[in-house]
Amino acid sequence: MPPADSNATAQKRLILDYKAIASSPPENIIASPYKDDLFRWAAIIIGPSQTPWEGAVIRLELKFTSEYPTKPPAVKVLTKMFHPNIFNNGNICLDLLSTKWTPALGVSAILLSIQSLLTDPNPMSPANNEAAALFVNDRHTYNLRVSMCTRNSWEDVKEEPYTELLRTIIDEGEDDEQGQEEEEEGELHEFQRSVK
Repeated sequence: MPPADSNATAQKRLILDYKAIASSPPENIIASPYKDDLFRWAAIIIGPSQTPWEGAVIRLELKFTSEYPTKPPAVKVLTKMFHPNIFNNGNICLDLLSTKWTPALGVSAILLSIQSLLTDPNPMSPANNEAAALFVNDRHTYNLRVSMCTRNSWEDVKEEPYTELLRTIIDEGEDDEQGQEEEEEGELHEFQRSVK
């Protein structure tokens, strides 16, 4: 049984992880604890561009114990996926969540590693043998299966806290675009003044 103060240690670390991901969120990733449970988090990863997962809304749940950060959280993909490293039940085959875990890692590192798996699956360590075989031997069919999951992923985002997280990602994207437009407009005005 973990010592009584390990719960406080885990809580402090989870608060630090939340502050870090809230103040500097990785691109196309958002995560937050449930309002009533600091040890249970919801996360969304938007599928990376130029991959078969482009535009997918991938919902995840992270469950932490009082032994965090000594032990990693249990991470489950809630979105139905066809991926070499994701089991049909949503569990993920990722060394970072088992043998390669260190307390220096946190929520951002976990979610970035999962996002990286979307870009670069590891068919040599399959959780889904069919997906791994298609990824290696018939990429066209693999991509078709993935694109079906990508289309269907938007249907899954109908419950809180995932709708709230998705709104946050969309709002951030709009703010970035508006900021880019304002910056370009400012540069244009500066150029026009310098020409006069």
